[in-house]
Amino acid sequence: EAGGRLDAGDLALLDGLSGAVPIRAGSGDVEGALALSELLYQRAAARLGQEHPFTLTQVNNRAVSLINLGRNEEAIPLLRDLVEARARVIGERHPQTLKSAANLASSLARSVQDAPDSPQRAARTDEAVTVLRGVLAAREDLLGMEHPDTLPLDAAARLERDILRGLAEAGFAPAALAREQVLARAMAGWLADFEARRRRPGVIRAVEAQGTLTLDIAGAPFTLKARADRIEIADGRATVLDFKTGQEPNRKVVAAGFAPQLTLTAAILQAGGFPDLPSAPPEALTYVRLTGRGEIGKVVEVGAPTGKDPRTAEDLAAGALDGLRHRVEVFRNPDTPYLSWTAPQFARGLDGDYDVLARVWEWRVVGEDSATEEAS
Repeated sequence: EAGGRLDAGDLALLDGLSGAVPIRAGSGDVEGALALSELLYQRAAARLGQEHPFTLTQVNNRAVSLINLGRNEEAIPLLRDLVEARARVIGERHPQTLKSAANLASSLARSVQDAPDSPQRAARTDEAVTVLRGVLAAREDLLGMEHPDTLPLDAAARLERDILRGLAEAGFAPAALAREQVLARAMAGWLADFEARRRRPGVIRAVEAQGTLTLDIAGAPFTLKARADRIEIADGRATVLDFKTGQEPNRKVVAAGFAPQLTLTAAILQAGGFPDLPSAPPEALTYVRLTGRGEIGKVVEVGAPTGKDPRTAEDLAAGALDGLRHRVEVFRNPDTPYLSWTAPQFARGLDGDYDVLARVWEWRVVGEDSATEEAS
């Protein structure tokens, strides 16, 4: 009955129907999501009141559906009223209020893009910037810089610009940049999502960090240096990450010591060799592969134990450091020969400088016992 109160069962039913709105939108039925949110809004407003939190949620759902349908002119007034109502009811800095404000900034920005010659362009641009700055400042203050919601809403667009700028500075011609823009956009979107998922409170993070470790080997110092793409430390344990645009080494190659970048970097970190980071044993050794094509990006963990190899990331780091000590000690002996192809199963080709010098291709194809003398 209109104007009547809802019991717990009615509220549970409405709440369940409200949860179906984003599900419909996510499945592509945005029109259906809009219709359902409008129906729920009418019922909630009549039974609960215009400023009940559930009613305001339906206003937000209606506005988001309108944005997704490109109907920003209808969404903007709804969102302006919603931000004011939520600020009154639950507070200006409540996460739901800030989310509605972020939606308003997004809708204003889209309306400017849709009608670049509109007389409202300047005013709406200023309003979007002001609202967005307020949202980001509040989120940074409330949640900290490491929280996913603190990331700029245009993080993907900023990353795309940075990628293209880097390519231009590297000498890419305008025609090549046009080709790369599609890949840059795909990679930027993937990276922005990757960053949001990895950011969480309490994590110490360092990017392009430099570390050193000096070892005493055979009575002489040997200094090992590393520049880490990224290090994350949480609960006293570390994840060492390296970003690749090509094929990353697999665990077998890393464990065998032929790709020691992550393992030795982890060993330096555990020994306290990064001056701005606390010492921490490695929990994960991670490659992040980025191509922009097909599978745009992929996170590949090579430090986790497997069924055939139970060694942990910490074990691999210790093994890599022991192996380095041994090799340095061996090769400090001037009588130690430099052998070709000691592990041919990991060799990818025969065109390296040392392969040519050692005539690897020649003796591999012909064989040591295949040579014949010429008749005189």
